[in-house]
Amino acid sequence: MIGYDRILEELQRRAKDTPELAAAVTFYASLLSAQTCAEPRYPQCAVIAQEATARLQNGQPILVPEKFRADRVVLATLCHRICIFAAAYRPEQAAAFDAIRTWLGAEQNSLLTFATSYLVERRVRQGEEAELEGTLLTFVFNQAMHPFLRRYARVLAPFVDENIWYCPYCPICGGEPDFATFAKESGARRLLCSRCDFEWAFWRVTCPFCGCDDSETQKHLNMGERMYRLDLCECCHRYLKAIDLREAPDAHLSPVERILTLSMDLAARQVGNVVAPRDVGVML
Repeated sequence: MIGYDRILEELQRRAKDTPELAAAVTFYASLLSAQTCAEPRYPQCAVIAQEATARLQNGQPILVPEKFRADRVVLATLCHRICIFAAAYRPEQAAAFDAIRTWLGAEQNSLLTFATSYLVERRVRQGEEAELEGTLLTFVFNQAMHPFLRRYARVLAPFVDENIWYCPYCPICGGEPDFATFAKESGARRLLCSRCDFEWAFWRVTCPFCGCDDSETQKHLNMGERMYRLDLCECCHRYLKAIDLREAPDAHLSPVERILTLSMDLAARQVGNVVAPRDVGVML
């Protein structure tokens, strides 16, 4: 798995070609730097690994949500920093992020419980019940848990047999994809997990959200450069950004592309009747 340092380096290099995204690049560079500092060395995976094969054979992701572990102080600090970065990036939502930061600070002892809630429900129900803005809170948790889940993915990846796992959710943590690549040689599609950055193979003409494989309902929109496309499902009204590496002049990193293609998220939502992502990996 590509390290944070490499992702940050590539983001800053590519940012020179997208001056219109200067503010977004600065924001996500700050997040990546904070996540790099928080990335754990060794997650507790021994018991989880013992159950990996059986869970995958049953179509279950390896990581059982209730067994997720993280340093609570590090997780709390990361939540705090993300809220501050996000409030500066989106001043019109600063009050909402400040409320989230205050609530999480007061509930620090319950952070791992909230993490389990997020892994199971793709939202932090307890925060919504406290009248916090749900989508923003989900974004904060996605980013705060990212370094921990990435480390789980790195350790547990060898247990995934890509010849048998073609489920529409991540085999490591159960997250939904938020980006896809089409391989340079074969054109095979690979999905990028919005939670842990693990990439896995998936059918080319099947919606990775609802499983619909009717080619008449799967629409593809070219986005300016030929290598970028937007996949839209008319069954569930979800969308997925993608890059066709057969059209790309050089190598591209999926975690960087999810950031540099924010304009595609905006384009998708302007199509109309499009459902917002549940695992919020990027903020427009």
